[in-house]
Amino acid sequence: MIKFIITGLPRSGTTWLSVFLTTDDCVCLHDPYVTYTPEELEGWTGGISDTALWFYDDWCKRNTDKFILIEREPEEVAIALSQKGLPQVPEYLYNTYLGKSANKVVLFKELFEDKTLEDLWNYVHPEKEFNKIRLEQLKQIYMSPIIVERLYEESKASTTV
Repeated sequence: MIKFIITGLPRSGTTWLSVFLTTDDCVCLHDPYVTYTPEELEGWTGGISDTALWFYDDWCKRNTDKFILIEREPEEVAIALSQKGLPQVPEYLYNTYLGKSANKVVLFKELFEDKTLEDLWNYVHPEKEFNKIRLEQLKQIYMSPIIVERLYEESKASTTV
């Protein structure tokens, strides 16, 4: 069984959380649906943090008992995507996302607060002590996945040829 699954709209902190929640014995994959099928991931015992998994909430609930949704306002997501030059999420998909349920919901506006991150850590890693020094170091790092931007650029290039 997958130890935990985190999902949310693009630009909702899933990349950063995948690094934060990776430990010496629990790797948290980020956006594995880019390279793996759901069937290949069913044997994974670490964590998963993926912006596409909210499409598959039934699969998530079947494969973990710690399904976490990062909830961010669609307007904020649209602004963040525009700032990166990435395509917008179609409105009908926002409506699908907003109707999702999870074992735990974390509001994006509270995501980077120490208390929220400590609670999240203790929820997914109750056997491990929370490391405040590590958290302070990671909070100073901006992370953005290269693979998503690369795939978008490749798709733009292939449609202009």
